[in-house]
Amino acid sequence: MDNLRKTLKILFQEQNPGKMFDEFINVEKTSLSSLDRKVNLKKEKKKNFVSCFNYKYSTLYNKDEVYNLTKVLDEWMTLSSMKNKNIFNILVTFTQKVLDERNEVPICKHEKLFKWRDVSLNLGEDIFTTAFLAYNDVSIGKERKYFSWSSVIKTNNTKLQYILKKGMAENHFHLNGSSPHFQLAWISLMNRIEGREKQFNSLKKEKKLYPTKIVEYNDKEEDIEVLVKQAAIIRLFLYEKFFLKNKEIKFKKYYKELSFLGKPLQAKNIQNKISTIQYQVGKKFCNEIPDYAISKNITEKNYKINGIDNGNALLYGERVFLYELFKLVFKEDEEFEPYMDLLYIYLCIKQRLRSEIIQINEVVGFANFADYQNRKELFIPEGSIYQNAIVNIAIRSSFLEQNIKLLETRITPKSSAKMLNNSILAIEKKVNMDIFSKEKSFLDKINKRENNYEDKHKYFHTLHFIKLIKELNTEEKEEKFKQYVEYIQPRNYQLRKKILKEASAINTLRISCSRAAEYIYGIDAANTEIGCRPEVFGQAFRFIKNFKDLKPSTNLGINYFKDIGQTFHAGEDFLDLIDGLRAIDEVLLFLNFSHGDRLGHALAMGINARNYYKDKEYTIVISKQDLLDNIAWILGKRIEYKIDIPSWFLAKLETLFRKYFTDIYVGNIDSSMENVTVENYFESWKLRGDAPEPYLKLQKKEDKLATYSYSFLEKCRFNGNEAVNKARENKIARFLYREYHFNHKVKVKGDEIEEFKIEDIEEYINLVEKFQEALQKEVARKNIYIETNPSSNYLISPIKRYIEHPILKFNNLGLENGEKTHNLCVSVNTDDQGVFATCLENEYALLALALLKEKDKNGENKYNQTLVYEWIDRLREMSLEQSFFNNYN
Repeated sequence: MDNLRKTLKILFQEQNPGKMFDEFINVEKTSLSSLDRKVNLKKEKKKNFVSCFNYKYSTLYNKDEVYNLTKVLDEWMTLSSMKNKNIFNILVTFTQKVLDERNEVPICKHEKLFKWRDVSLNLGEDIFTTAFLAYNDVSIGKERKYFSWSSVIKTNNTKLQYILKKGMAENHFHLNGSSPHFQLAWISLMNRIEGREKQFNSLKKEKKLYPTKIVEYNDKEEDIEVLVKQAAIIRLFLYEKFFLKNKEIKFKKYYKELSFLGKPLQAKNIQNKISTIQYQVGKKFCNEIPDYAISKNITEKNYKINGIDNGNALLYGERVFLYELFKLVFKEDEEFEPYMDLLYIYLCIKQRLRSEIIQINEVVGFANFADYQNRKELFIPEGSIYQNAIVNIAIRSSFLEQNIKLLETRITPKSSAKMLNNSILAIEKKVNMDIFSKEKSFLDKINKRENNYEDKHKYFHTLHFIKLIKELNTEEKEEKFKQYVEYIQPRNYQLRKKILKEASAINTLRISCSRAAEYIYGIDAANTEIGCRPEVFGQAFRFIKNFKDLKPSTNLGINYFKDIGQTFHAGEDFLDLIDGLRAIDEVLLFLNFSHGDRLGHALAMGINARNYYKDKEYTIVISKQDLLDNIAWILGKRIEYKIDIPSWFLAKLETLFRKYFTDIYVGNIDSSMENVTVENYFESWKLRGDAPEPYLKLQKKEDKLATYSYSFLEKCRFNGNEAVNKARENKIARFLYREYHFNHKVKVKGDEIEEFKIEDIEEYINLVEKFQEALQKEVARKNIYIETNPSSNYLISPIKRYIEHPILKFNNLGLENGEKTHNLCVSVNTDDQGVFATCLENEYALLALALLKEKDKNGENKYNQTLVYEWIDRLREMSLEQSFFNNYN
């Protein structure tokens, strides 16, 4: 089945639809044989298939093996119920193995979930689900009317579903990344193709995230804008000919008329035709026709669930379009046979755009994810029904189609209380208002079904500040002005200003008596970790967390002023495991994390260190400043964690510390301060949670730091942690902290990149594992929770299998016994379910399947099935325990 999955990716993901389209136009007489010729059935195309397959999987197969695979390809394209072979039969061959149907909705067989996810993540679900249902319905003569199932289908695991019916909390859910963005974008493009030049130009200026690697057949790289417009014409033609039964039209003439003398860059004629068909057959919702393929005779069941609007109805039209054409394929309809090529080309074009919107490449790291994340709404017009559906589907589907009781959405703060207020109320409006009928009914209707207050469906917000790398051109500015002043701006100066402004807006809104303030339950910091450490957010987090100390409720007559929860993305993306562990520790120290606070991801605490460094070939590429800090952190924390380091290895680490300290600081700071100890440097590191500005006023020989303040915001400049207070008394530590922030030469030297080769591999890995264990114990002791996101971590991090996910390092109580048993409070979440094409129920299903499939050294099942499901149930309960709603109500 692995070869079958690889073949599907080659056939639908790696082909050149532009060249196929040109060939189709140039064929004078199309027939089934011409289809065979284009989709790798004939000799010359089999040769191309071998080339494509061998190029993509050259490390797994030799050319002879791949050529032999073409013989198996013939079998996969052969169905006993059909006379002829065709490429779409391969979809049936695959889906009959992995899919099932329940209550008119396609579902995945749980034991096949890994295989299903591998292919559907790459190619999308709809191509498979619609082909599967079409083939089955042709076999039994069924006429299907329902197509508005969720964008991500679930499994047939009834035992898991029974457990999850008790209720879950979703605690890590980025709102704008949690809808089916690509599906909505594609439907939008197929209905609004005119006026998209700016969006396409933006996409074309960016790097290609999924570069096609075809050697022979892909020699012509088509413009993505041209391809999508060709897809729009294909869709129009097929819909008019086979849905509207316009039997007389021919594609070549149709294309020529719509493409303005054969130039598809002219979109006006295409749009005019779309608009004509829209008003002829399309269903109008609130004066808008979202898709001409959503016909006027759509049944209410498709866009209402128990009287509540179902936003997934926007996916109805595209699914019906594919389903009905697949039915013609499997019926071997003679009129459709000449146009099967067009359906194939359409699907390949759709996949080409999808690969630039949905993360399907195999590049690890947050930067790659961010590239996809930044594109997700590129083709969704502002103010359209598609844009309204983003928020609507994300929250409503979570409540209506899963057993989520508490939904914590992550949204960005704003620079003013008014803007933040309007943003939150706009979300409330989109959630509560039915997009098809404009009735304000959702929350009331859905909660009427629950008897107990505790069972009500509730969503609320955690505001996540956006981490950014250091300001652009900072070095150039400092270089320009250093001749006039010795000290310039502190690190991350612009970002610090930005988040303090946003923090002030949050607190202003919290005391405003606005309804919007009632939705705010937490704060977070998200986005890239590299170049933006937790220290940047210390003052802002203290200002928000401790704002209640001002007792604004008393001053303003407010009866109740809600506490606010803290979480922080940490240890998700890093240049070294030690670097990731240090970031987690910095969250604990600089942001004063304690009982009930949470860490997002925290992968560095649990991933396999041996595999991580092996994949890196035991070489770390990192800045000198970070390398120095990591070494100092090891040497300082080893005492606190009581980690024993062999004397010879300890001496090597101390030598490395001296080497990099000398390189960065010696010669660039006052000579009287150059011979600092590791202890003094480590004490200066503890001060990094303080705001840097007060330290600029220090004189080199001053004994005391002025800590007075005129406002509560200024009071929050200083970390009140006992260990930090003690470090602040250290004159050398204060001086080093000032130089770290304000000495231009130190900053420039520290930014230099070092290729650090790990020499004592076994000792270094053993040390990292000891620190992972120690930090886990500290997190557990402080009762800090961890939000895990299995699919997100699988796609972004170095994890290669779900069984390798650190959740099993964080909490394996009941699964394993012995000294390695851990019981940290963890939750399962989706992160950006739209970007990663997942849902919360499937995240639990993936973890359950990983455990059930795992074998011990004797080839026997490693985990008992009953214990696995008991563990899953505990995860579900812990998700509710973690929720800020339960903690702060």
